[in-house]
Amino acid sequence: MDGHVPAQRSPQDEPPEPPPDGPSRPIPVGALPGAALIGGAALADPVLLGAAPADPVLLGAAPAIPALLDAVLPDDLLPDDLLPDDLLPAPLPLDVVLTDVVLSEDLLPDDPLPDTLLPDTLLLPAEPLAATPHPGRPRPAPHPLSTVTVDLVIPVFNEERALPGCVATLHDYCTRRLPFDWTITIVDNASTDTTRHVAQDLAGHWPRVRVVSLDRRGKGNAVRTAWTGSSAGVVVYMDVDLSTGLDALVPLVAPLAVGHCDLAIGSRLAPGARTVRGARRELLSRGYNALIRLTHGTRFRDTQCGFKAARAEVVGPLLRRVRDDSWFFDTELLLLAEHNGLRVLEVPVDWVEDVDSRVDVTGTIAGNVRGLARVALAKLSGAAAVTDLPTRPAPGPTHPDAVLRDRPRSRRPWLRCPRPGARRRRALPPPGHHPATPASG
Repeated sequence: MDGHVPAQRSPQDEPPEPPPDGPSRPIPVGALPGAALIGGAALADPVLLGAAPADPVLLGAAPAIPALLDAVLPDDLLPDDLLPDDLLPAPLPLDVVLTDVVLSEDLLPDDPLPDTLLPDTLLLPAEPLAATPHPGRPRPAPHPLSTVTVDLVIPVFNEERALPGCVATLHDYCTRRLPFDWTITIVDNASTDTTRHVAQDLAGHWPRVRVVSLDRRGKGNAVRTAWTGSSAGVVVYMDVDLSTGLDALVPLVAPLAVGHCDLAIGSRLAPGARTVRGARRELLSRGYNALIRLTHGTRFRDTQCGFKAARAEVVGPLLRRVRDDSWFFDTELLLLAEHNGLRVLEVPVDWVEDVDSRVDVTGTIAGNVRGLARVALAKLSGAAAVTDLPTRPAPGPTHPDAVLRDRPRSRRPWLRCPRPGARRRRALPPPGHHPATPASG
């Protein structure tokens, strides 16, 4: 109205047009070419570098800050009076680790940060920075399972054909699937072929494979020697033919690693197990395990499956009591474990018979029957008791506010309760007592 004419704005003064892609996208710092900016606070919509909206902070020397602002921020976005000279910080130490920094694409031109703007000491690598623990904060304790070691024992006798494939398959599975530190131990039972040389070649090829050579035969002797000389916390043994599927290895080892059970065995007769074998071997296996349950009252179903594991601190005292060094070794170990109150876990497995077997079934059954009689006599005489086993803590309530009984209830309450309708018996007088006779009239 007073004739004032608005000032004409030059094209340089026009605000930048929004990008055609729509709203601004966050850009990771590692993706910036040449150099990276570090900061943390927000001012309006774009992300500015600083500790507070009124106190922007740039990491770097003071002379480089005006050049950075001119290159990154438009003229009308950050006025000159927003940054007084007394707010310019001193250079920060380079060992400060800052993460989760993003910049708005609207603030960056095509070549946002030339190499000449920042000193070489401020250029950050594009790779993500490793997390640095706080000086006053303690390091987290390692998980107990990360320190568990597992020794996988493979007893062999004249197995030059089957041994390479067994070790290669087991090594590949453990590398991909076993979440513990592990070692494969090949135990040669005085083989007469080239099994020992094949085992040594495998040990030279893989650092996690070792070889133990024995001069005396016997499966039990091989397992006992390897388990006793192992430094692992959990010891395992399996047959070289890998008839038992390796998918059961982690369920076999994990309960031992956490201390839930003392021994774990693969079972072909447990519910959920799947077995592919001939009728003769099926009949012999079921008959032998039925004989064990009949003569010893055991709860486990399969003693002969070549897939067993144990905690080293528990199995050591048991091995000193096991006398058999042949095929009855498994049965005697399990009978002693259950007799001494150890917790034995059965894991159902998938099992496929390998007909190329070194087992003499008839001779094995005869020896096992004699072993069952010997262990039964040891139980009766008290020789089967193992006194130096580690004790398991008594069960207690998990809930902190659990309401407990004063004394545990009997498992068979009917033994201490009279039957309904039963007549009370008259108490007998003590010995030597003569009831008084009524006086005659």
